[in-house]
Order: sequence, then C-alpha cells, then structure tokens
Amino acid sequence: MKLISKQMPITKIGTNETELKYVLRTVLSGTISEKDVVNFCHNHTMIPRTTIKSALESCCQTIGHYLSLGYSVKLGEVGIFYPTTKSKAVDSNTEAGMAQLEGINIRFRPNSELLKKVNDATLELDGVYKIVDHDKKLYEKVGSSALDDLEDDDEGNTSQGGSGGNDNGDFVG
Repeated sequence: MKLISKQMPITKIGTNETELKYVLRTVLSGTISEKDVVNFCHNHTMIPRTTIKSALESCCQTIGHYLSLGYSVKLGEVGIFYPTTKSKAVDSNTEAGMAQLEGINIRFRPNSELLKKVNDATLELDGVYKIVDHDKKLYEKVGSSALDDLEDDDEGNTSQGGSGGNDNGDFVG
C-alpha cells in the first residue's frame, strides 16, 4: 500500500487557530468493480461466475434488508455493518421526534482479522507534499521521505519537484 505525507491545516483544539502539519494519507490505487471481485473469486475457487454474482447480489440485498430493520449485520472475518442516525439536538422533550432526523448512515467496523491483513500490508512512502493552494486542493512534491525532503542541486539551491495530490488521498502526478 502506498502512502504520502501531506501538509494539512490542523485546527488547534479549543481555538479557531490552524497550523500546517504533515500527515500520512493512503494513495488510492483505484476501485475494484463487482466484476473484478467475481472474476477473482472464480479464478481462486472455480465456482461459476454466475453463482458468485448471484450470491453477492443476494448478500447485498440481505444486508440492506436487515440494516433497514435496525439490525447490525456481522459477516465473519469481514466485520459488522450497523445503522446510525444523524439528528439535530433539541432543548425539550416537546421538540423531540422525527423532525430531529437529518439522515441515516451505515457504518462499518472491520473484524480484527481483516484489520490484521491490512496492517500487515507492505507500506511504502510515495512522497512528501506541501500545500500550494488548499482551496484548489493543489499540492507540490517536496521530497520522497522524511529523511530526504529536499535535495540540493549543484549550486546549493533547493530543488523541488512538481506533482500533486488531492484531499481524498489520491496521487496526481
């Protein structure tokens, strides 16, 4: 898994002051489609693709059904899906009710086995980036690791490469 260190504005607790700090973010490698998952499962189990696709669709429908009834859904070594609500706080019990509801969310808590697999992944730092324009989500590469953030050229000037990333952790370069 690739990581980048990005300069981000961090708000100090209890104040409106922000300071720029470097934080690690994952570099997304892309999105795996349902078709890719079905093909991977087929290639590793030889179960027919149509059977895998039908089972996956049925599983998703079942998860949605039980979540809509207020149940959490535990999937073995994967984790637990559970519904939560977002609502407005009100001052009195006469204001309390469905009008408070702003939305229903689905959360996921991974199983310890899944977390272990991800935590055991080979990690690689793919660059250190500073903010060029936070509003436009533009970043500039200033190094490849914490030890060699800046390289000196022959004249002793600091050279900086130009690449960027966005707030989703995507690498653009």
